[in-house]
Amino acid sequence: MRTRTIPAFKHLEQLDDPNKFLSGLFRVVKPALQAALGSHLDACPPYVDTPTVRMLKLILQEEAKHIATGLSLLAERNISWSETLDFEAELRKGLWDPNDIASSFVSGEFVGKEPIALPVPVWPTAVEYLSTDQQMPDWPVGHKEEMQRCVHELVFSELEALDIFGRYVYEFSGFPWKFYVEAARLCWDEARHVELLLNVLERYDGTIGQWPANAPGYENAYKAAKQSLEEFKAKYADDLSGSEESSNMASIVNIPLIRLGPEETESTRLVNASAKRLVGFSEEQISEMTADASEVIDDT
Repeated sequence: MRTRTIPAFKHLEQLDDPNKFLSGLFRVVKPALQAALGSHLDACPPYVDTPTVRMLKLILQEEAKHIATGLSLLAERNISWSETLDFEAELRKGLWDPNDIASSFVSGEFVGKEPIALPVPVWPTAVEYLSTDQQMPDWPVGHKEEMQRCVHELVFSELEALDIFGRYVYEFSGFPWKFYVEAARLCWDEARHVELLLNVLERYDGTIGQWPANAPGYENAYKAAKQSLEEFKAKYADDLSGSEESSNMASIVNIPLIRLGPEETESTRLVNASAKRLVGFSEEQISEMTADASEVIDDT
């Protein structure tokens, strides 16, 4: 991160006003990102760097959709352009100017270093949150009602996964760049699943908040995953170096990329036990998962 960028993002991170957060994100941060990506695209040789050009064009299309959706949301909430003008100007001053060569890099500071405590996921107010030790309502009777309940629970299962992988990007520093890319892609994929399931729920005349919901993975596994990831990173740190900068760079070079991998069924079922252990599953749980697997990846 750049010295000028960190204060801006940390300020955005600590906001307790959702309207200011949305205005800062969609009127300042994302347009700045869009402009920076556009400049990078303009500088790419179209024939020499074809893959980069192709990916940047796709990302820019997505960013344009995000900004349009965000601006529509602000309009729906009647948040005028002048309402958060001073905040947006202050936030804009803190963003990194790609043309400012005097803006140096820093290490050891990142958004999420002191994460905001969220004991439960942030869900719509219409949804009653039940902890894992509370009893869920009885299952409804009738095909349509059963489908509504089933899809409703799937929506929150995907939301839970989205939250967990989003926190992976947000809370961890010093991992290989691919770690953040894969976590962000998983987050985006879970968001896509949520959107698809919301369409299915609507098709069955169901609504969000029709039943309570819980988040067992969010409650029970993230803490374990955090500990496992920190232990994993420490294992590959450079013991010969005393400086934080050198140690972080050594970690980035030395940490191998471990992906969860596919989990097919029957004779082709593959389980990556190392990755399961990394994200906090117990040995007992891993044994159950690998009992009937045709292949197990385990490099411990």
